[in-house]
Amino acid sequence: MTELDELLARVRAVGGAYAPATAAAVRAAEHDLGRPLPDGLRALYRRADGVDGVAFAGAYRLGTLEQLLARWHLGMRRQRVSATDDYFSWAWLPVLHAERACLAWDSAVAPDGACGQLVLVDPRQGFRDVVAPSLWAWLAAAVIESADGRRSDPRHALAHALARPPIPALLDDVPTETFDVPTETFAVRPPGLTRRSP
Repeated sequence: MTELDELLARVRAVGGAYAPATAAAVRAAEHDLGRPLPDGLRALYRRADGVDGVAFAGAYRLGTLEQLLARWHLGMRRQRVSATDDYFSWAWLPVLHAERACLAWDSAVAPDGACGQLVLVDPRQGFRDVVAPSLWAWLAAAVIESADGRRSDPRHALAHALARPPIPALLDDVPTETFDVPTETFAVRPPGLTRRSP
């Protein structure tokens, strides 16, 4: 069983729903991005173009290709506006979404990074932290929970350290941005988290 098979089995076990993206939709997304999706992401979207009815690690949703593109374009617009700040990279593909923050697949990294690592991007705080070595590692460690309380616990003991990246508190003096991304919001914040410095 592959990592993707394990993920989808856990999603189904708690009542999550998903449907595949068509080959044409994947090609259109790749055309919009100007490059092919990484093999792992292409395989994910060909099996599950987003997941409905569940949250990962208390707050994150696995978004659709449409949501990935909307967040990617928004990040690129913000990067062009503040060219002196490395807020967003063209190589980051936003896969998991929580309110305004997202976790992005890093498809081309700096010399001290790793291709496929998962990066936390938060427009409110300017966060750009690597939170996991890969999407699959993060998802394997994440608790998956449905709205009716059914849950699939992670498969290993170190899960909580990996699966709960900080979700920074919104500060009154930090400007916010509105995301026009269709998604359901989960108002759950994992307990005991503190805000990290950018």
